[in-house]
Amino acid sequence: MLKTIPLATLLLLVAAVFPFAAMADNANIAVQDLPKTQQKITAQEMQRLFTQKHCIDCHSNSATESLPYADKQQINIGKKSFLVTAITEQLNYPDNITITDLAKLQYFLRHQTDQQDLHSRLPYQFTAEESAILSQWTEQLHSDKLPHTDQQTFILPIPERLPVDFRKVMIGGMLFTDNRLSFDNSVSCFSCHLLDNGGVDGLAVSTGIAGQQGVINAPTVYNAVFNTSQFWDGRAKTLAAQAAEPPLNPVEMGYHNWQEITEKFAKDPQFLDLFLQVYPELTQANMTDAIAEFEKRLITPNSPFDRYLKGDTSALTEQQKRGYQLFKENCCDTCHSGINMGGNSFEIMGIYADYIKDRGTPETSADLGRYNQTQQENDKYRFKVPSLRNIALTAPYFHDARTSDLHQAVNLVLKYQLGKTLSAQQVDDIVAFLESLTGEVRGKPLTKKK
Repeated sequence: MLKTIPLATLLLLVAAVFPFAAMADNANIAVQDLPKTQQKITAQEMQRLFTQKHCIDCHSNSATESLPYADKQQINIGKKSFLVTAITEQLNYPDNITITDLAKLQYFLRHQTDQQDLHSRLPYQFTAEESAILSQWTEQLHSDKLPHTDQQTFILPIPERLPVDFRKVMIGGMLFTDNRLSFDNSVSCFSCHLLDNGGVDGLAVSTGIAGQQGVINAPTVYNAVFNTSQFWDGRAKTLAAQAAEPPLNPVEMGYHNWQEITEKFAKDPQFLDLFLQVYPELTQANMTDAIAEFEKRLITPNSPFDRYLKGDTSALTEQQKRGYQLFKENCCDTCHSGINMGGNSFEIMGIYADYIKDRGTPETSADLGRYNQTQQENDKYRFKVPSLRNIALTAPYFHDARTSDLHQAVNLVLKYQLGKTLSAQQVDDIVAFLESLTGEVRGKPLTKKK
């Protein structure tokens, strides 16, 4: 028998929280499936521009440490902040160029003539014709990836709904809240991702079986469907792949293999009967598929900022509008771009200063980020950019839960990612803007436990 939440109660709970009207059965949504770009400018032409203008001198993993027109610090910042090779390697596959890559390129184009900007002093300046070619190319990409937005907007509103299979959602909801996914029946997915608490547990690290502590801050599950990969180090490409890992983590849920899990659930005739009405057999692939389908419903549309993006200029306060302008002026919308305002790219934590060293606590394996998966030196301290959606509800912040104060979080990002300091009033304005990113569930603003 079901040992956590009775089926009838669960059905009422899920139905009450998530509206399922107008859903398409058996839809396989791929959030990154955007219209194909029709390139008018050839990849070869763009390759020539990036190569002849020596962009890779600073913006590549092979960047040298000494150039006659840039010092070591400037080269290091260029290498950390933007890899042009990420663009050149994808020129023949423009669909693989991320919104973040596009945003950084367009930001460069807007600011390359700034006399305070290093690019204006480079010996390999883009000519007016070359700048026009690059602009046309990025505009083509922008129109494809960010339809119906102007060339300075890199964020899309969260859609009102995604098509899902309602039957799979119900099975996935049952599994999401079922403690039997842990070896000792003590924790579930819901234990660390509280849906009534912003999708997080609010702890620096989460507690697994036998009271064991994790090593990294658990991100929110809300809107995870819009990420291009899952986990801080991006090791899971899909929601289903992510769902497969915690049950086998010795600290989190403690199983040795998925066969142990399927055998346990197969002993529950009520669950098995319900499951086999939806899936042909009880397997890891089908169980994680159901959890992923449930998580596709965990989206929070209709935030004040989303309404503003859709044309409601009254949706934001004057302070929030100032904050949004500062957000753009300081290029925060390059990394925090796309539907999820993050989750599109991996960035080094500590571009302008050493975040880990300054923290004052010993470095751990969790601090290595993407490096743990790639073993590439340039991926050390590189993390998937977190979503800013519902950020006011998802403290503590950063992979190491450095702070629970949103003002301090903004100041840390300004210092380590942008090398800037803003006034207290400007930071207040940015925080006010971030508070406008709290979306809705069932037509009501998402809230957090007091």
